[in-house]
Amino acid sequence: MTSRMPSSNNVVMNGPCSRRGNMRAFSSNSSLENNPTTFQRAVDDKDRYFAWDDAEVFAPDMFVVKKMALFAMIHQAFPNKADFDLPEFLDGAKHALELVLRTVYSPAFLEAAVDPAVENDEINLLKEIMTPECLDMLTQGFKIHHDNGCTKFDLTQLDVRACHLANVKLADDNSSMLLYVQFDTAEHVTVSGTKDGAAIAESSVREAEATWVFESPTPSNLRWTVVQM
Repeated sequence: MTSRMPSSNNVVMNGPCSRRGNMRAFSSNSSLENNPTTFQRAVDDKDRYFAWDDAEVFAPDMFVVKKMALFAMIHQAFPNKADFDLPEFLDGAKHALELVLRTVYSPAFLEAAVDPAVENDEINLLKEIMTPECLDMLTQGFKIHHDNGCTKFDLTQLDVRACHLANVKLADDNSSMLLYVQFDTAEHVTVSGTKDGAAIAESSVREAEATWVFESPTPSNLRWTVVQM
């Protein structure tokens, strides 16, 4: 999918200042008020931007200028601001992550990963919410573990410690968008199997920072699909 980011010429800063000061500076052009651009409409919606920023929806290391640029791109994708709420989307993305991880650690998924002929609810669920490439990556990874002697995975605890928006990309015709979501997780997993002919059960905590990419048509009929993990 061809995508583009807004030109840096649309964003100007004259040294460091507060995020609210930056937003006020963007709203001082009277010509924009008479013929508002997407960015100006975003400025007019600054209260929602501040609410999102206060809710820490953006990646912690993101500069203020990029936050506002992403906010403007969301306005470009959704001219009717009621059509999209970023905190609500991130909550859904977090639930999607939890659903995927709990599914791939299930015995039914491992069975399908080992034998491609197997069709079950778990594998069909993943087919509905992610691309074939993402599913292939997961099945191949678990098949390798099985070939190395792992016969069962038990996800005893999943901690999603952070979930933030990291980037936005729009198709040239605004017909679809990609949202990059940065996760910080800890997976508590017990792996059972055989090693050197002996039964084993090993528990570990897998800490990871990962970016998942979600794609959907815009601005209506939203259908989010995981396209990268």
